[in-house]
Amino acid sequence: MEPLIVLLVMLFGIFYLLMAVQTFREDLPAYRNLILLLTMALAWLSFTYALELMSTNLAEMMIFTDLEYISYASLPTIFLFFVLSYTGKDHLINRKTVLIASIVPVFVLLSVWTNDLHHLYYTSTYVDLSAQISPFIVSRGPIYIVYAVYTYLILLLAIVLLFRNMKEEPRYRRRQSLTITMACMIPAVGTILQLTGILHLQLGFVVIVCYYICGILFYLGALRTDIYVIVPIASSTIVDNMSDVAIATDLKDRIVRVNPAAERLSTRTGDEIVGKTLEFAYPGVIFSSSRSDQEPLLIRSGGKDHYFHLQTSPLRSRNGTQIGTLYILRDITELEKAREDLKMANTKLNLISNITRHDMLNQLVVVRGFSSLLADPLTRDKSERYLQGIDNAVITMEHLIGFAKDYQKFGLEAPHWSMLESILTKSRMNLNSGRIGITLIDGTTEVYFDQMLERVFYNLFENSLRHGGHVSSITVRTVQEGDDLFIIYEDDGIGVPEEEKAKIFQWGFGKNTGLGLAMCQQILALSGWSIREKGVPGEGAMFEISVPQGDWRRKAS
Repeated sequence: MEPLIVLLVMLFGIFYLLMAVQTFREDLPAYRNLILLLTMALAWLSFTYALELMSTNLAEMMIFTDLEYISYASLPTIFLFFVLSYTGKDHLINRKTVLIASIVPVFVLLSVWTNDLHHLYYTSTYVDLSAQISPFIVSRGPIYIVYAVYTYLILLLAIVLLFRNMKEEPRYRRRQSLTITMACMIPAVGTILQLTGILHLQLGFVVIVCYYICGILFYLGALRTDIYVIVPIASSTIVDNMSDVAIATDLKDRIVRVNPAAERLSTRTGDEIVGKTLEFAYPGVIFSSSRSDQEPLLIRSGGKDHYFHLQTSPLRSRNGTQIGTLYILRDITELEKAREDLKMANTKLNLISNITRHDMLNQLVVVRGFSSLLADPLTRDKSERYLQGIDNAVITMEHLIGFAKDYQKFGLEAPHWSMLESILTKSRMNLNSGRIGITLIDGTTEVYFDQMLERVFYNLFENSLRHGGHVSSITVRTVQEGDDLFIIYEDDGIGVPEEEKAKIFQWGFGKNTGLGLAMCQQILALSGWSIREKGVPGEGAMFEISVPQGDWRRKAS
């Protein structure tokens, strides 16, 4: 046997042993333990194969060959589990699958060790000292065929998984993924070629050399972008599907990994930002750990302002050394909007208080005025007229107090998205509408308002019942004009005279003081909405409520 071959195999064993030590010391991805098993199995195979090559008789060769089969039998299964982990399918690796996958390797190993009893693995063995690589020559039996078929299937499955994973990888990782995929395929293809007899070399030599080339390419491909050390190469299902923005950087603030949410937030593609700085990917945005407990991070994306809560975490190696930073940005735009809405609600409440106080003072002036007139001698008609004026002023004040009470109860609630259909249903619950049919010709519109919107529609329904005359049906529909939406409320009553269309929204106008419509207008105006009457006198009332952009949306049916 050529001493050079023995030395080469021993060097391979040392290489695999060093790889095992390096793997143990480094903080590698989830498949670290599987790499450790692979390298240890290959180191064991290298040293036992070297001892076989140095043997001078058949008995010694058989002993070392039996020891080699610990690696031969287990390597295909370990390799498959490594590929499963590398491609993000760790959930398939559990106690049950390990036990099932171990059946054939254990059977093969026991068959080799007991071959002298049955000769079903090797039908015959002899030594050919003229062989250049291994003098140990065997004739294969039926159990060897079982081992070969099992190995083919395992390795072919691993190849399919590798190619599928490479196809699913983002474009900016495909070059690296291709390098690693090709590296992992080398031992699979080499083993298959040897078992089929196409490659006329001893199995141990083929496996050792192929895995050596695989290891070199794997480390080069992975370390080229630091992803092997900082984050797993396989896409993390959780990170890729989370709505939060996730960005991993190295110590120089160069981006090494982003999830789809982070790509969407940037004005550049994943191809452009990986390997670049945070400033390049997100111009003007200050990513600082000190910001975490300060004001929200404001980023403009897609033409809209988005508010984010920033959380930073150091990425550390196994020995505790920081090797990068993980930035998690949670979109709190809706939360910020809710906070602003609450501020607006307080502003509205203060405004309502001021309006109510102002109008109450006006009504008190009316009461005081009529009271002073009643102090003088008056005719019966004048006295009744003045008393009616006082009574109307008191009723108006009662309505104003009721309005303020309702707004204090409901108006402070933060606005929220609600189906228009649901709002109308709740509005008519306490309404004695009799046989009047109420129809909504819209089942897909949502509006952004507080609970006071129910009061608005309740008052519109009540207005139709009180003042509409012969109302038999009420219809509510929506009309879109550009970015604005109009809610059209129609009844088939007597309508509103032309000269009263503007007056019906005044406090105290008309029958029952008209406070219902005045209150409706005030509630809507506080949120930037408006209402006006556009019906044809004699044909029914028609109220048009204007809903500004951003306060309405269509729900997908």
